[in-house]
Amino acid sequence: MSKMKWLDNLSGLTASVPLMVVLLYITFFSTYAGIKDSAQVAHINFGTCTPSAPSSNARAKIDYNIFVCENAMKWDATESSQGNFSYTGGDAVANWTSTNDCYMRGHTMVWYAQTPSWVQSLTRQQMLAAMKNHITNLMTHFKGKILEWDICNECVADGSSSLRTSFWQQKIGNDFIDSAFTYAHAADSNVYLYYNDYSGENSGSTKSDYIYNMVKSMVQRKIPIHGVGLQCHLTAPVTKTAISANIKRIGDLGLRVSCTEIDIRNGATSPSSWTNLVQACVENYNATSILVWGFDDSRSWLGSSCACLPWDNSGQPRTSVISAIDAAFTGGDATINEKRAAFLKLSPEDILSGAGTPIVFNNAIAKKNLQTRFTFNNNVLSFSLPTAQNVQVRVFDIRGKMAGELNLGIQTAGMHTVHWAPVQLPDGMYFAKIRAGGQSLSILFTRMNKE
Repeated sequence: MSKMKWLDNLSGLTASVPLMVVLLYITFFSTYAGIKDSAQVAHINFGTCTPSAPSSNARAKIDYNIFVCENAMKWDATESSQGNFSYTGGDAVANWTSTNDCYMRGHTMVWYAQTPSWVQSLTRQQMLAAMKNHITNLMTHFKGKILEWDICNECVADGSSSLRTSFWQQKIGNDFIDSAFTYAHAADSNVYLYYNDYSGENSGSTKSDYIYNMVKSMVQRKIPIHGVGLQCHLTAPVTKTAISANIKRIGDLGLRVSCTEIDIRNGATSPSSWTNLVQACVENYNATSILVWGFDDSRSWLGSSCACLPWDNSGQPRTSVISAIDAAFTGGDATINEKRAAFLKLSPEDILSGAGTPIVFNNAIAKKNLQTRFTFNNNVLSFSLPTAQNVQVRVFDIRGKMAGELNLGIQTAGMHTVHWAPVQLPDGMYFAKIRAGGQSLSILFTRMNKE
């Protein structure tokens, strides 16, 4: 899975192939079939970890569209002896996700646990060479199959403003993280590279602030990092404000956020905890994926009695929890979209010709003081902002699978123009979702080659 490069930046070149465009609100899925459908209303992936290819799990394709191997891609599973690689478990999941039109996360490269003793006994230079070789081999083998890779995992000490004292840190020094990301980017420049950790979800905590400052420094020093994974091993009650603020400040650095390993102790009796966590993601443009850590309680690392997942020990859905998650994904904007659709008076001729007038956000959004207007003519997207806002554009194919994205970050008030260069986009019908300041607009367009 690669970051599509057909979305140029604000000063990008105009594409030579025009787009036939119509402004139209479209619902991606006509009926609800699983949580992933609700999540895609907010254009967030929803997934889980899996011990193996989930072909026998009836819920796999219904509720999830992104998967991560629980253990099969860790160092002890892929290179238990030096230079001898095994990809059996990872390949099984990667092939299944590809066949079933799902995304996959890679987990994990550099971690203090589940790393063979032969690695830990190496000298500094030997360890750096082994790290580079391991990362390069895995990145190359799974190239094109992974959306996000956890490059470094749990490197920060608990409750402390320092790195964990691990063999990586002791043998190599604090720059082992920089080295890992540099090796990964050299091996595959078209995959999102993540730092992943627990207890860093809430802004203002010692560990969270250290992680934030660490990745901020990496960005400033141009170390190739693209996202932060918040593991979200939480205990109810979970509140939204500090998590949302943390996601936002990470986004202000230009980084994505994925909630990568969610379980909420006592969450079964606290649907509002799930609501707050999901809403913290929905209201931030840079939150892209949400994954629970296990299909149900029977497969949780916390034990079958943990009551920490949306499905119980018997695999039955916790209705109140799932309803809370659904509502958090679809609330607010879905109502606005439904109202907005009623104002569109486009005929089949409009669709074929690309005619139609720009959509102006209706009163439901005007009440939020965000009367933002978008136009989409040929291959140029123009929009005006009343105040400075975060702006994001994503494009999806007819099945609702994301084909590309462009995070513009904070744009100043006034008119802006984005040029589209869809040279890698096959002919067909696509949806574009434009988000500004938490509000969004859907459009439908058709790409056709001129012979």
